[in-house]
Amino acid sequence: LMFAKRVTIAGRRLMVLGVVLGQHEGALVEAALVSAQRLGNSVAAALHMATVLPAGTTVLSASNASGATAPAVTAAPLRAVGWGGAKLRVLVSASGSVTRLRAGQRVARVAVLSGTVAASTGAVARRALGGPSLGWRLRHLL
Repeated sequence: LMFAKRVTIAGRRLMVLGVVLGQHEGALVEAALVSAQRLGNSVAAALHMATVLPAGTTVLSASNASGATAPAVTAAPLRAVGWGGAKLRVLVSASGSVTRLRAGQRVARVAVLSGTVAASTGAVARRALGGPSLGWRLRHLL
């Protein structure tokens, strides 16, 4: 018996899909329906919303040619629906090459994938990062 159960977790509507196999006790249909109800309820009880990455979490570091660095942090918390022990994928996509960064400038997108559901936020430079120093440029004229 395949079943679907609609659940709402932290304001998000989700559909839990499941399959019940191997019912050998009593009437097959009734046994499968009871098992499906129990299984759907147990999955719904296990699901919860959790913060995967709090706002301000360092996700990458930008550097210039002379070696100065500036961290980039999550602009907002990343939250996902899941269950204890679930493995989540976190993806960081840089916005491309820049020559200078301003504090607060968006430099990447950070996403967390929980099954087929994704949540994302920007990553912003925590502090400014200028171009290479004059000394570095003089030492690397050619």
